[in-house]
Amino acid sequence: MIYSRWIDPLGWSKMQALFERLPLLLRYIVPGLVRGGVRKQIHAQGMGRHRPDEIYRFGLQYLAAIETLLGEKTFMLGDAPTSLDATAYGFLANLVDTDFDNPLNRKARATPGFVAYCVRIKQGYFADLK
Repeated sequence: MIYSRWIDPLGWSKMQALFERLPLLLRYIVPGLVRGGVRKQIHAQGMGRHRPDEIYRFGLQYLAAIETLLGEKTFMLGDAPTSLDATAYGFLANLVDTDFDNPLNRKARATPGFVAYCVRIKQGYFADLK
């Protein structure tokens, strides 16, 4: 997901909006510095050493594994939420409930179990957020 937002040109075009409130001079300097730092981090971590198609393929494989784990259950490990659900929701909501357009977001939004899971957690724990 980091690659899709900070490095992929399509995602980066949306991320740049985060910097719009900076003073003019900083708006020209800070985004490139931050993006460069993210690029170095994902390269050091290893994922950034792969081609874009490989990175997305890995991400789709991870989503398939998460989909298998969730299955038909209400929460990742059964009928009650655990700390795993807090983590999973954080990632899945960032794929399901955002308007980024990449293979990961498209897959998450097209997976009924992910969409229902996000709705269930949002209604149960974040109903007051609009």
